[in-house]
Amino acid sequence: MCQTILQNPSFFKFLLHIDQDHAATIRLRGCLHCGGPLHQTHYERKPRDAPSSWIEEKIRFSFCCGHCRRRCTPASVRFLGRRVYWGATVLLATALCHGLPLRRSNKLSQHFGVPIQTLRRWRQWWLTEFILTPVWQTLRGRFLPPGGSPFSAR
Repeated sequence: MCQTILQNPSFFKFLLHIDQDHAATIRLRGCLHCGGPLHQTHYERKPRDAPSSWIEEKIRFSFCCGHCRRRCTPASVRFLGRRVYWGATVLLATALCHGLPLRRSNKLSQHFGVPIQTLRRWRQWWLTEFILTPVWQTLRGRFLPPGGSPFSAR
């Protein structure tokens, strides 16, 4: 059921609006290095699992300082770093593959069009590298541990 959200254009339009708002905020702040004005230097991404009709949603917002020429690329809810799949696909496919036997992993791989090795690599990234990021260090207290309340005895 939750896989159908990846086929819904309005979901990606919502994510696009979030990225646009965040990019506008970053641009108003100016360059973090010298305080200079930021100019648009957006670029097109080519996510592997994206329908070709959603061209406007494939733009990755990025800016370049008018003084020091350093690039400033705001965080995105649509793209996870340099990965070539939509961030939502990476998140959903990785969550769904947790604890699956090989047969079910094959079905998941076919459904998303992502090789099993890639699913395993994504899962390893979530379990090792992601937990070291500032984002996770800031937000981890907002997630409940498995089994209920953070105050329950273990």
